Amino acid sequence: MRAALSTWNARVCGVAPSSFAARRGAAPLRWTTGEGVLSFDAPGFVLTLAQKVDGLTSSAARAVYELPALDEVGIRLPLLGLSLKAITLVNGGGKVAYEGEVGALHGDRLRHLSESLGPGTLVKTLEAALPPSGVPVRYNFSTRTASVKPPRGSVPLLELVNTSIRLFTDLSHAEEERLVEVIPSGGRTLHAGIDHDMPGTEPPAD
Repeated sequence: MRAALSTWNARVCGVAPSSFAARRGAAPLRWTTGEGVLSFDAPGFVLTLAQKVDGLTSSAARAVYELPALDEVGIRLPLLGLSLKAITLVNGGGKVAYEGEVGALHGDRLRHLSESLGPGTLVKTLEAALPPSGVPVRYNFSTRTASVKPPRGSVPLLELVNTSIRLFTDLSHAEEERLVEVIPSGGRTLHAGIDHDMPGTEPPAD
């Protein structure tokens, strides 16, 4: 499976809480197959890959999760090399959506959007160009699903997996070190000093 990560493409993935959450330090990290989907079990979450969102068998396709703060997402995007294209912000009953070349998450446009909703602004969805291909991917934080746009498009599996896990979950330094021993990071990490890749490969350029 490790070799396939660098050659396979993917369209959709979901990241759902894992039943192993209570055993974060001991739970196995493993790939499994069943019912036409490929899943990865890890401490605290299960990642499922499918051809479409309706094909996800995990609860990620149906559950509604707590949304992250705008500041939190703003820290993660540049670390993952994602170029923001669109975003939907919510705060209570208020909602603001923006689409276009928004650049840095804390640029003037997004700052004005956030200020229009007030303190405590959360991110519901965002669309970002996935490096190095530039193909747009829609990340839905309310369902913790990521899907390629257009629907029939695909992106390198390794890139979709790495960005989805790190946008939807809060990995500690130790958890991320353990994760990259199974799924090479390709340079997509949230903690400094972690950069484990497959022998003979280089991290994708930003």
